[in-house]
Amino acid sequence: MLSVMELPESFPPKGLPDLKELRPLAGWFGVLRALSGAGSNDFVAASLQSNAIRLCQAAISEYQLGILAIEAFHQTLENLTPLHWAIASIGHFESSLWHLERFIKHAKALRSLHSAEMDLRRTIPKSLAIFKQDAERRITRLRHQIAHLESVIQNRELPQGSSIMLRPTRTGLVLGSECITWSELEQWLREAYDVSEKITEFVPKPDDVP
Repeated sequence: MLSVMELPESFPPKGLPDLKELRPLAGWFGVLRALSGAGSNDFVAASLQSNAIRLCQAAISEYQLGILAIEAFHQTLENLTPLHWAIASIGHFESSLWHLERFIKHAKALRSLHSAEMDLRRTIPKSLAIFKQDAERRITRLRHQIAHLESVIQNRELPQGSSIMLRPTRTGLVLGSECITWSELEQWLREAYDVSEKITEFVPKPDDVP
């Protein structure tokens, strides 16, 4: 059986960064909206705001489930079930990327929405790495690669020796030539959370007119 020292580079490492200290925000936003008038007065902006918070929470939750599965993988190396946990993590990381991509699109749409309060729009700075064009493009490209892979497999067009699924490796999440490193993914999720926290706590001023 494999020991930690014998694991090849293609296996995910032990001790990946977790995000367990990031508290859920979606329910808290609902409470603040009901009790203190948090959230935009503009219906479209409030809808983007609510969904961005929800999607960020989902992306972080799925990432955290993937990390827990990787931990279980390392804890079960001495018996016959470690690969179960490595494979189980893949679905969680796929979901995390999908939710993260949708969060980015919602947040960018909210930032550019002229009917939203200016102070709300300013909580979503363009300078963050997650809102750089390269980050969104790479997340989208990897997600499209996953969808394309499923299509060519189903159509029996997959070349011999091709990658057959997303892989959590020592470097990061890999599929074919696409790779998102663990440090990049952690940074993007933390930035998404910071933005979500700010828009969760946004309360319009009495004279704010969307």
